[in-house]
Amino acid sequence: MRSSTNRTASTIRALRRLAAAVVVSVFALIAPAYAQVDTDLDGVDDAQEAIDGTNPQNPDSVLEHGGSEYCLEWNGGLNRLQQRLDLRNASCSELTVQVSLRVDNGSVASTQDVVLAPYEQNQIIINTLEGYDRGSAGQVCATIIVGEPDSLDAQMGHYRLQNGSFQFAFAVPYTPGRTGNQHLTYNRDFPALREAKRGSSVMTTVQVFNEESTTQLGTAVFYRSDGSVASQVLLTIPGKGRAELSLRGLVGRNRVGLIEWQPALPDKVFRLSQLREYLDDRSALQSAISIVAHRPSGAVQASPFRTGSRATTVELTNTLATPTTVILSAYRANGRKAGRSRVRLAPRQTKVVTLWRLLRKGLGNVKIEPTDPRSVIARTFEYAVHGEKIVSLAHSAALKSGFGATMSTDYDNRLGRCRMRLANLSATSQTATVEMLRSDGSSVPIPSLITVPGNGAVDVNVCSNDTVSGSGSITLQPAVSQTIVGELLERNRRSSAAVRIPLVGRNACTPTASTDQ
Repeated sequence: MRSSTNRTASTIRALRRLAAAVVVSVFALIAPAYAQVDTDLDGVDDAQEAIDGTNPQNPDSVLEHGGSEYCLEWNGGLNRLQQRLDLRNASCSELTVQVSLRVDNGSVASTQDVVLAPYEQNQIIINTLEGYDRGSAGQVCATIIVGEPDSLDAQMGHYRLQNGSFQFAFAVPYTPGRTGNQHLTYNRDFPALREAKRGSSVMTTVQVFNEESTTQLGTAVFYRSDGSVASQVLLTIPGKGRAELSLRGLVGRNRVGLIEWQPALPDKVFRLSQLREYLDDRSALQSAISIVAHRPSGAVQASPFRTGSRATTVELTNTLATPTTVILSAYRANGRKAGRSRVRLAPRQTKVVTLWRLLRKGLGNVKIEPTDPRSVIARTFEYAVHGEKIVSLAHSAALKSGFGATMSTDYDNRLGRCRMRLANLSATSQTATVEMLRSDGSSVPIPSLITVPGNGAVDVNVCSNDTVSGSGSITLQPAVSQTIVGELLERNRRSSAAVRIPLVGRNACTPTASTDQ
Protein backbone atom coordinates (compact mmCIF):
# COMPACT_ATOMS: atom_id res chain seq x y z
CA MET A 1 0.00 0.00 0.00
CA ARG A 2 1.07 3.57 -0.60
CA SER A 3 2.03 5.66 2.41
CA SER A 4 -0.07 8.65 3.53
CA THR A 5 2.63 10.95 2.10
CA ASN A 6 2.21 9.38 -1.34
CA ARG A 7 -1.60 9.54 -1.11
CA THR A 8 -1.29 13.22 -0.27
CA ALA A 9 1.03 13.76 -3.24
CA SER A 10 -1.46 12.01 -5.54
CA THR A 11 -4.27 14.23 -4.23
CA ILE A 12 -2.16 17.35 -4.81
CA ARG A 13 -1.43 16.25 -8.39
CA ALA A 14 -5.13 15.65 -9.03
CA LEU A 15 -6.00 19.10 -7.71
CA ARG A 16 -3.32 20.66 -9.92
CA ARG A 17 -4.77 18.97 -13.01
CA LEU A 18 -8.25 20.25 -12.07
CA ALA A 19 -6.92 23.77 -11.45
CA ALA A 20 -5.06 23.77 -14.76
CA ALA A 21 -8.23 22.68 -16.59
CA VAL A 22 -10.22 25.50 -14.95
CA VAL A 23 -7.55 28.07 -15.89
CA VAL A 24 -7.55 26.93 -19.53
CA SER A 25 -11.39 26.91 -19.66
CA VAL A 26 -11.65 30.42 -18.20
CA PHE A 27 -8.90 31.67 -20.45
CA ALA A 28 -10.70 30.36 -23.53
CA LEU A 29 -13.39 32.98 -22.80
CA ILE A 30 -10.99 35.92 -22.42
CA ALA A 31 -8.26 34.95 -24.92
CA PRO A 32 -9.53 37.11 -27.82
CA ALA A 33 -8.88 40.25 -25.76
CA TYR A 34 -5.21 39.30 -25.36
CA ALA A 35 -4.53 37.72 -28.74
CA GLN A 36 -1.15 38.62 -30.28
CA VAL A 37 -0.42 41.34 -27.69
CA ASP A 38 3.00 41.20 -26.01
CA THR A 39 2.91 44.05 -23.48
CA ASP A 40 6.37 43.48 -21.96
CA LEU A 41 8.08 42.57 -25.27
CA ASP A 42 9.52 39.34 -23.85
CA GLY A 43 8.67 37.23 -26.89
CA VAL A 44 5.66 35.51 -25.29
CA ASP A 45 2.27 37.10 -25.91
CA ASP A 46 -0.10 38.06 -23.09
CA ALA A 47 -2.49 35.24 -24.00
CA GLN A 48 0.16 32.59 -23.40
CA GLU A 49 1.35 34.33 -20.22
CA ALA A 50 -2.22 34.12 -18.86
CA ILE A 51 -2.03 30.35 -19.35
CA ASP A 52 1.50 30.13 -17.93
CA GLY A 53 0.66 32.13 -14.81
CA THR A 54 3.44 34.66 -15.48
CA ASN A 55 3.33 38.46 -15.38
CA PRO A 56 2.67 40.04 -18.82
CA GLN A 57 3.93 43.39 -17.46
CA ASN A 58 7.40 42.02 -16.55
CA PRO A 59 9.84 40.72 -19.21
CA ASP A 60 11.73 38.77 -16.53
CA SER A 61 8.62 36.78 -15.55
CA VAL A 62 8.25 34.43 -18.51
CA LEU A 63 8.26 30.75 -19.39
CA GLU A 64 10.60 30.10 -22.29
CA HIS A 65 8.86 28.17 -25.07
CA GLY A 66 11.43 26.21 -27.02
CA GLY A 67 9.10 24.86 -29.69
CA SER A 68 10.63 21.90 -31.50
CA GLU A 69 14.32 22.87 -31.79
CA TYR A 70 16.74 23.30 -28.86
CA CYS A 71 20.26 24.50 -29.72
CA LEU A 72 23.27 24.87 -27.40
CA GLU A 73 26.92 25.66 -28.07
CA TRP A 74 29.87 23.25 -28.06
CA ASN A 75 33.52 24.32 -28.07
CA GLY A 76 36.44 22.24 -29.32
CA GLY A 77 38.79 24.54 -27.41
CA LEU A 78 37.42 22.96 -24.22
CA ASN A 79 38.34 19.45 -25.36
CA ARG A 80 39.85 18.55 -21.97
CA LEU A 81 36.37 18.89 -20.50
CA GLN A 82 33.67 16.33 -21.07
CA GLN A 83 30.92 18.22 -22.92
CA ARG A 84 27.60 16.53 -22.30
CA LEU A 85 24.20 17.28 -23.80
CA ASP A 86 21.52 16.39 -21.25
CA LEU A 87 18.06 15.76 -22.71
CA ARG A 88 14.93 15.04 -20.67
CA ASN A 89 11.45 14.24 -21.89
CA ALA A 90 9.19 16.51 -19.80
CA SER A 91 6.00 15.22 -21.41
CA CYS A 92 3.74 12.24 -20.71
CA SER A 93 4.27 10.71 -24.17
CA GLU A 94 7.23 9.31 -26.08
CA LEU A 95 9.51 11.66 -28.01
CA THR A 96 11.79 11.03 -30.97
CA VAL A 97 14.56 13.63 -31.07
CA GLN A 98 17.15 14.19 -33.81
CA VAL A 99 20.49 15.45 -32.47
CA SER A 100 22.55 17.42 -35.04
CA LEU A 101 26.14 18.58 -34.62
CA ARG A 102 26.65 21.87 -36.47
CA VAL A 103 30.03 23.51 -37.08
CA ASP A 104 31.08 27.18 -37.38
CA ASN A 105 29.48 27.86 -40.76
CA GLY A 106 26.18 26.28 -39.75
CA SER A 107 26.54 23.09 -41.79
CA VAL A 108 25.53 19.77 -40.21
CA ALA A 109 28.46 17.42 -39.53
CA SER A 110 26.46 14.45 -38.17
CA THR A 111 23.03 13.44 -36.87
CA GLN A 112 21.58 10.72 -34.70
CA ASP A 113 18.06 9.93 -33.47
CA VAL A 114 17.21 9.46 -29.79
CA VAL A 115 13.95 7.98 -28.49
CA LEU A 116 12.90 9.17 -25.02
CA ALA A 117 10.16 7.50 -23.00
CA PRO A 118 8.05 9.76 -20.76
CA TYR A 119 10.27 11.44 -18.09
CA GLU A 120 13.36 9.64 -19.46
CA GLN A 121 16.76 11.35 -19.61
CA ASN A 122 19.58 10.77 -22.06
CA GLN A 123 23.14 12.08 -21.97
CA ILE A 124 25.14 12.49 -25.19
CA ILE A 125 28.91 13.05 -25.00
CA ILE A 126 29.63 15.70 -27.64
CA ASN A 127 33.39 15.00 -27.72
CA THR A 128 32.65 11.58 -29.27
CA LEU A 129 30.27 12.70 -32.03
CA GLU A 130 31.28 12.48 -35.67
CA GLY A 131 32.37 15.94 -36.85
CA TYR A 132 33.59 17.13 -33.44
CA ASP A 133 36.90 18.96 -33.93
CA ARG A 134 39.27 20.36 -31.30
CA GLY A 135 39.95 23.31 -33.58
CA SER A 136 36.33 24.22 -34.17
CA ALA A 137 33.09 25.06 -32.38
CA GLY A 138 29.41 25.34 -33.17
CA GLN A 139 25.98 24.29 -31.99
CA VAL A 140 24.41 20.97 -31.13
CA CYS A 141 20.68 21.01 -31.79
CA ALA A 142 18.01 18.63 -30.52
CA THR A 143 14.93 18.69 -32.75
CA ILE A 144 11.66 17.00 -31.80
CA ILE A 145 10.59 15.06 -34.90
CA VAL A 146 7.88 12.96 -33.21
CA GLY A 147 6.06 14.34 -30.17
CA GLU A 148 4.70 17.56 -28.73
CA PRO A 149 6.61 20.87 -28.98
CA ASP A 150 7.75 22.51 -25.73
CA SER A 151 8.18 19.08 -24.13
CA LEU A 152 11.99 18.81 -23.95
CA ASP A 153 14.42 20.02 -21.30
CA ALA A 154 17.97 20.50 -22.60
CA GLN A 155 21.24 21.74 -21.15
CA MET A 156 24.95 21.46 -21.90
CA GLY A 157 27.17 20.36 -19.03
CA HIS A 158 30.95 20.79 -19.03
CA TYR A 159 32.94 18.62 -16.60
CA ARG A 160 36.62 18.24 -15.82
CA LEU A 161 36.35 14.68 -14.54
CA GLN A 162 38.59 13.52 -11.68
CA ASN A 163 38.57 10.37 -9.51
CA GLY A 164 34.98 9.39 -10.19
CA SER A 165 33.73 12.95 -9.69
CA PHE A 166 34.74 16.34 -11.14
CA GLN A 167 37.37 18.97 -10.39
CA PHE A 168 35.11 21.75 -11.67
CA ALA A 169 32.04 22.00 -13.86
CA PHE A 170 29.60 24.48 -15.36
CA ALA A 171 26.23 24.12 -17.06
CA VAL A 172 24.40 26.04 -19.77
CA PRO A 173 20.62 25.51 -19.69
CA TYR A 174 18.80 25.93 -22.99
CA THR A 175 17.49 29.42 -23.68
CA PRO A 176 15.66 30.23 -26.92
CA GLY A 177 17.22 32.68 -29.34
CA ARG A 178 15.75 36.18 -29.16
CA THR A 179 15.00 39.17 -31.34
CA GLY A 180 16.09 42.74 -30.69
CA ASN A 181 19.09 43.97 -28.71
CA GLN A 182 20.65 41.63 -26.15
CA HIS A 183 22.93 42.37 -23.19
CA LEU A 184 25.64 40.77 -21.08
CA THR A 185 28.13 42.13 -18.57
CA TYR A 186 31.82 41.28 -18.79
CA ASN A 187 34.38 41.25 -15.97
CA ARG A 188 38.03 40.57 -16.76
CA ASP A 189 39.19 41.41 -13.23
CA PHE A 190 40.59 38.27 -11.57
CA PRO A 191 38.58 37.61 -8.35
CA ALA A 192 41.49 37.59 -5.89
CA LEU A 193 40.70 38.45 -2.30
CA ARG A 194 43.83 40.62 -2.14
CA GLU A 195 46.17 42.03 -4.77
CA ALA A 196 48.44 38.97 -5.05
CA LYS A 197 47.08 38.08 -8.49
CA ARG A 198 49.98 38.86 -10.84
CA GLY A 199 49.94 36.52 -13.79
CA SER A 200 46.41 35.27 -13.11
CA SER A 201 43.79 36.32 -15.63
CA VAL A 202 40.24 35.93 -16.90
CA MET A 203 40.03 34.96 -20.58
CA THR A 204 36.64 36.04 -21.95
CA THR A 205 35.04 35.20 -25.28
CA VAL A 206 31.64 36.19 -26.65
CA GLN A 207 29.67 34.07 -29.07
CA VAL A 208 26.78 35.19 -31.27
CA PHE A 209 24.71 32.42 -32.89
CA ASN A 210 22.50 33.18 -35.85
CA GLU A 211 19.27 31.18 -35.49
CA GLU A 212 18.08 32.24 -38.97
CA SER A 213 18.67 30.07 -42.04
CA THR A 214 20.17 33.00 -43.99
CA THR A 215 23.24 35.20 -43.44
CA GLN A 216 22.62 38.09 -41.03
CA LEU A 217 24.49 41.22 -39.90
CA GLY A 218 24.83 42.90 -36.54
CA THR A 219 27.11 44.97 -34.33
CA ALA A 220 28.66 43.97 -31.00
CA VAL A 221 29.19 47.11 -28.87
CA PHE A 222 31.50 47.00 -25.83
CA TYR A 223 31.03 49.65 -23.13
CA ARG A 224 33.48 50.55 -20.37
CA SER A 225 32.37 50.48 -16.72
CA ASP A 226 31.46 54.19 -16.92
CA GLY A 227 29.17 53.57 -19.92
CA SER A 228 31.44 55.02 -22.62
CA VAL A 229 32.04 52.96 -25.79
CA ALA A 230 35.31 50.99 -25.74
CA SER A 231 34.91 49.37 -29.18
CA GLN A 232 32.39 47.99 -31.62
CA VAL A 233 32.61 45.21 -34.19
CA LEU A 234 30.41 44.62 -37.24
CA LEU A 235 29.72 40.89 -37.69
CA THR A 236 28.47 38.90 -40.68
CA ILE A 237 27.17 35.51 -39.51
CA PRO A 238 26.12 32.71 -41.88
CA GLY A 239 22.74 31.03 -41.49
CA LYS A 240 22.76 28.71 -38.45
CA GLY A 241 26.40 29.76 -37.93
CA ARG A 242 28.31 31.61 -35.24
CA ALA A 243 30.83 34.37 -34.64
CA GLU A 244 33.28 34.52 -31.73
CA LEU A 245 35.12 37.51 -30.27
CA SER A 246 37.88 37.59 -27.67
CA LEU A 247 37.67 40.57 -25.33
CA ARG A 248 41.44 40.76 -24.92
CA GLY A 249 41.96 43.32 -27.69
CA LEU A 250 38.56 44.96 -27.34
CA VAL A 251 38.35 46.08 -23.70
CA GLY A 252 41.73 45.34 -22.12
CA ARG A 253 42.77 43.49 -18.97
CA ASN A 254 41.00 43.87 -15.59
CA ARG A 255 38.06 45.73 -17.16
CA VAL A 256 34.34 45.58 -16.34
CA GLY A 257 31.47 46.66 -18.56
CA LEU A 258 28.51 45.94 -20.81
CA ILE A 259 28.22 44.02 -24.07
CA GLU A 260 25.28 44.89 -26.32
CA TRP A 261 24.37 42.90 -29.43
CA GLN A 262 22.54 45.07 -31.99
CA PRO A 263 21.14 43.04 -34.92
CA ALA A 264 20.85 44.89 -38.21
CA LEU A 265 17.28 43.60 -38.53
CA PRO A 266 15.54 43.68 -35.13
CA ASP A 267 13.11 40.86 -35.97
CA LYS A 268 15.89 38.30 -36.59
CA VAL A 269 16.67 35.70 -33.93
CA PHE A 270 20.10 35.35 -32.29
CA ARG A 271 21.56 33.75 -29.19
CA LEU A 272 24.23 35.68 -27.25
CA SER A 273 26.54 33.95 -24.75
CA GLN A 274 29.82 34.48 -22.96
CA LEU A 275 32.54 32.17 -21.60
CA ARG A 276 34.78 33.30 -18.73
CA GLU A 277 37.84 31.11 -18.15
CA TYR A 278 39.88 31.63 -14.97
CA LEU A 279 43.60 30.99 -15.54
CA ASP A 280 46.36 30.77 -12.94
CA ASP A 281 49.78 32.42 -13.30
CA ARG A 282 50.88 29.54 -15.57
CA SER A 283 47.87 30.06 -17.88
CA ALA A 284 46.35 26.76 -16.73
CA LEU A 285 42.54 26.60 -16.70
CA GLN A 286 41.24 26.41 -13.12
CA SER A 287 37.53 27.06 -13.53
CA ALA A 288 35.01 28.57 -15.94
CA ILE A 289 31.52 30.08 -16.17
CA SER A 290 29.20 30.31 -19.18
CA ILE A 291 26.54 33.04 -19.24
CA VAL A 292 23.59 33.46 -21.60
CA ALA A 293 22.00 36.89 -22.19
CA HIS A 294 18.83 37.58 -20.21
CA ARG A 295 16.29 40.35 -20.51
CA PRO A 296 16.66 43.62 -18.58
CA SER A 297 13.88 44.25 -16.08
CA GLY A 298 12.53 46.94 -13.81
CA ALA A 299 10.84 44.53 -11.39
CA VAL A 300 12.00 43.34 -7.98
CA GLN A 301 14.51 40.53 -8.49
CA ALA A 302 16.31 38.21 -6.09
CA SER A 303 18.85 35.40 -5.79
CA PRO A 304 20.14 33.25 -2.93
CA PHE A 305 23.89 33.53 -2.24
CA ARG A 306 26.52 32.47 0.27
CA THR A 307 29.48 34.40 1.65
CA GLY A 308 32.36 33.47 3.95
CA SER A 309 35.43 31.87 2.42
CA ARG A 310 34.09 32.77 -1.01
CA ALA A 311 34.37 36.10 -2.77
CA THR A 312 30.75 36.88 -3.63
CA THR A 313 29.66 39.79 -5.81
CA VAL A 314 26.74 41.19 -7.79
CA GLU A 315 27.28 42.70 -11.23
CA LEU A 316 24.69 45.43 -11.93
CA THR A 317 24.29 47.00 -15.37
CA ASN A 318 22.03 49.75 -16.68
CA THR A 319 21.13 48.84 -20.28
CA LEU A 320 19.36 52.17 -20.92
CA ALA A 321 20.68 55.35 -22.56
CA THR A 322 19.41 57.28 -19.50
CA PRO A 323 20.56 57.09 -15.85
CA THR A 324 18.74 54.89 -13.34
CA THR A 325 18.88 53.90 -9.68
CA VAL A 326 18.76 50.47 -8.01
CA ILE A 327 18.01 49.77 -4.35
CA LEU A 328 20.05 46.69 -3.38
CA SER A 329 19.26 44.89 -0.11
CA ALA A 330 20.95 41.87 1.44
CA TYR A 331 19.08 39.66 3.92
CA ARG A 332 20.20 36.88 6.21
CA ALA A 333 18.71 33.41 5.79
CA ASN A 334 16.12 34.15 8.49
CA GLY A 335 14.94 37.23 6.57
CA ARG A 336 16.56 39.88 8.77
CA LYS A 337 18.07 42.73 6.77
CA ALA A 338 21.88 42.62 6.69
CA GLY A 339 22.54 45.73 4.63
CA ARG A 340 21.18 48.12 2.03
CA SER A 341 22.78 50.16 -0.73
CA ARG A 342 21.47 52.78 -3.17
CA VAL A 343 23.30 52.22 -6.47
CA ARG A 344 23.17 55.01 -9.06
CA LEU A 345 23.96 53.89 -12.59
CA ALA A 346 24.83 56.22 -15.45
CA PRO A 347 23.72 55.25 -18.99
CA ARG A 348 25.21 51.83 -19.93
CA GLN A 349 27.20 51.79 -16.68
CA THR A 350 28.25 48.62 -14.85
CA LYS A 351 29.07 48.37 -11.14
CA VAL A 352 30.28 45.44 -9.05
CA VAL A 353 28.93 45.23 -5.49
CA THR A 354 30.77 43.01 -2.99
CA LEU A 355 28.14 41.21 -0.92
CA TRP A 356 30.71 40.34 1.76
CA ARG A 357 30.50 43.98 2.84
CA LEU A 358 26.79 43.51 3.56
CA LEU A 359 26.77 39.93 4.88
CA ARG A 360 30.11 38.67 6.22
CA LYS A 361 29.26 34.98 6.46
CA GLY A 362 26.53 32.49 5.66
CA LEU A 363 23.50 32.03 3.44
CA GLY A 364 21.60 35.09 2.31
CA ASN A 365 19.17 36.61 -0.16
CA VAL A 366 20.05 39.60 -2.34
CA LYS A 367 17.17 41.67 -3.75
CA ILE A 368 17.18 44.61 -6.13
CA GLU A 369 14.48 47.19 -6.88
CA PRO A 370 15.18 49.16 -10.10
CA THR A 371 13.37 52.44 -10.63
CA ASP A 372 12.88 52.12 -14.41
CA PRO A 373 11.24 49.38 -16.53
CA ARG A 374 13.41 47.17 -18.75
CA SER A 375 16.53 48.79 -17.33
CA VAL A 376 18.75 46.44 -15.32
CA ILE A 377 20.46 43.08 -15.65
CA ALA A 378 22.04 41.61 -12.52
CA ARG A 379 23.95 38.43 -11.64
CA THR A 380 25.55 37.02 -8.52
CA PHE A 381 29.03 35.46 -8.72
CA GLU A 382 30.60 33.19 -6.13
CA TYR A 383 34.27 32.24 -6.08
CA ALA A 384 36.62 30.27 -3.88
CA VAL A 385 40.19 31.51 -4.25
CA HIS A 386 43.17 29.56 -2.87
CA GLY A 387 46.70 30.91 -2.72
CA GLU A 388 45.23 34.11 -4.21
CA LYS A 389 45.91 32.77 -7.70
CA ILE A 390 43.73 29.68 -8.10
CA VAL A 391 39.94 29.74 -8.49
CA SER A 392 38.68 26.34 -7.35
CA LEU A 393 35.02 27.29 -7.45
CA ALA A 394 33.22 29.74 -9.73
CA HIS A 395 29.52 29.88 -10.42
CA SER A 396 26.92 32.48 -11.26
CA ALA A 397 23.16 33.03 -11.34
CA ALA A 398 20.89 35.75 -12.68
CA LEU A 399 18.68 37.63 -10.24
CA LYS A 400 15.11 36.74 -11.18
CA SER A 401 11.62 37.97 -10.37
CA GLY A 402 9.70 34.72 -10.35
CA PHE A 403 7.96 32.47 -12.85
CA GLY A 404 4.51 30.94 -12.90
CA ALA A 405 3.25 28.41 -10.39
CA THR A 406 5.72 25.63 -11.28
CA MET A 407 9.50 25.50 -11.66
CA SER A 408 11.74 22.56 -12.46
CA THR A 409 15.30 21.46 -13.12
CA ASP A 410 17.30 18.27 -13.62
CA TYR A 411 19.51 16.59 -11.06
CA ASP A 412 22.34 14.04 -11.29
CA ASN A 413 23.78 12.57 -8.09
CA ARG A 414 26.28 10.19 -9.68
CA LEU A 415 29.28 12.54 -9.49
CA GLY A 416 28.39 14.11 -6.13
CA ARG A 417 25.47 15.34 -4.07
CA CYS A 418 23.09 18.16 -4.84
CA ARG A 419 21.44 20.89 -2.80
CA MET A 420 18.67 23.34 -3.64
CA ARG A 421 18.94 27.02 -2.72
CA LEU A 422 15.81 29.13 -2.61
CA ALA A 423 15.18 32.83 -1.98
CA ASN A 424 11.89 34.49 -1.07
CA LEU A 425 10.91 37.55 -3.12
CA SER A 426 8.16 38.49 -0.69
CA ALA A 427 8.27 39.86 2.86
CA THR A 428 6.07 37.05 4.23
CA SER A 429 6.93 33.40 4.83
CA GLN A 430 6.21 31.13 1.84
CA THR A 431 5.86 27.37 1.44
CA ALA A 432 6.47 25.12 -1.56
CA THR A 433 5.97 21.47 -2.43
CA VAL A 434 8.79 19.51 -4.04
CA GLU A 435 8.52 16.45 -6.25
CA MET A 436 11.43 14.33 -7.48
CA LEU A 437 11.15 11.91 -10.41
CA ARG A 438 13.90 9.52 -11.40
CA SER A 439 14.67 9.06 -15.07
CA ASP A 440 12.65 5.82 -15.12
CA GLY A 441 9.54 7.67 -13.92
CA SER A 442 9.58 6.39 -10.32
CA SER A 443 9.02 9.01 -7.65
CA VAL A 444 11.31 9.89 -4.74
CA PRO A 445 9.35 10.54 -1.53
CA ILE A 446 9.83 14.05 -0.10
CA PRO A 447 9.08 14.17 3.63
CA SER A 448 7.59 17.65 4.01
CA LEU A 449 6.92 21.10 2.57
CA ILE A 450 9.76 23.60 2.25
CA THR A 451 9.28 26.87 4.11
CA VAL A 452 11.24 30.00 3.12
CA PRO A 453 11.15 32.93 5.61
CA GLY A 454 9.99 36.31 4.36
CA ASN A 455 12.93 37.94 2.48
CA GLY A 456 14.97 34.92 3.57
CA ALA A 457 16.68 31.92 2.01
CA VAL A 458 17.04 28.17 2.57
CA ASP A 459 19.59 25.55 1.52
CA VAL A 460 17.96 22.10 1.26
CA ASN A 461 19.79 18.80 0.79
CA VAL A 462 17.19 17.42 -1.64
CA CYS A 463 19.44 14.70 -3.07
CA SER A 464 19.62 13.01 0.33
CA ASN A 465 16.06 11.85 -0.37
CA ASP A 466 17.24 9.69 -3.27
CA THR A 467 19.29 6.68 -2.21
CA VAL A 468 19.63 5.47 -5.82
CA SER A 469 22.58 6.69 -7.87
CA GLY A 470 21.20 8.26 -11.02
CA SER A 471 19.50 11.27 -12.53
CA GLY A 472 16.04 12.74 -12.72
CA SER A 473 14.00 15.91 -12.32
CA ILE A 474 12.96 18.16 -9.46
CA THR A 475 9.73 20.19 -9.59
CA LEU A 476 9.00 23.01 -7.17
CA GLN A 477 5.54 24.53 -6.74
CA PRO A 478 5.24 27.57 -4.43
CA ALA A 479 1.89 27.95 -2.67
CA VAL A 480 1.83 31.54 -4.01
CA SER A 481 2.96 32.07 -7.59
CA GLN A 482 6.02 34.24 -8.32
CA THR A 483 7.32 34.36 -4.76
CA ILE A 484 10.29 31.96 -4.83
CA VAL A 485 13.39 31.80 -7.04
CA GLY A 486 16.45 29.60 -6.81
CA GLU A 487 18.70 26.95 -8.26
CA LEU A 488 20.20 23.51 -7.80
CA LEU A 489 23.88 23.14 -6.86
CA GLU A 490 25.49 19.86 -7.88
CA ARG A 491 28.66 19.41 -5.82
CA ASN A 492 31.66 17.20 -6.38
CA ARG A 493 32.41 14.50 -3.81
CA ARG A 494 34.75 16.75 -1.81
CA SER A 495 32.20 19.63 -1.82
CA SER A 496 34.97 21.94 -3.06
CA ALA A 497 33.35 22.77 -6.39
CA ALA A 498 29.82 23.00 -7.70
CA VAL A 499 27.81 23.51 -10.85
CA ARG A 500 24.86 25.89 -10.50
CA ILE A 501 21.68 25.01 -12.44
CA PRO A 502 18.74 27.45 -12.27
CA LEU A 503 15.17 26.48 -11.54
CA VAL A 504 13.17 27.51 -14.59
CA GLY A 505 9.47 27.91 -15.12
CA ARG A 506 7.73 25.35 -17.27
CA ASN A 507 4.29 24.02 -18.14
CA ALA A 508 4.19 20.26 -18.41
CA CYS A 509 1.82 17.39 -17.74
CA THR A 510 1.44 16.19 -14.18
CA PRO A 511 2.55 12.55 -14.17
CA THR A 512 1.10 9.73 -12.17
CA ALA A 513 4.41 8.08 -11.33
CA SER A 514 5.10 4.70 -9.86
CA THR A 515 6.42 4.75 -6.31
CA ASP A 516 9.08 2.56 -4.77
CA GLN A 517 7.85 0.38 -1.95
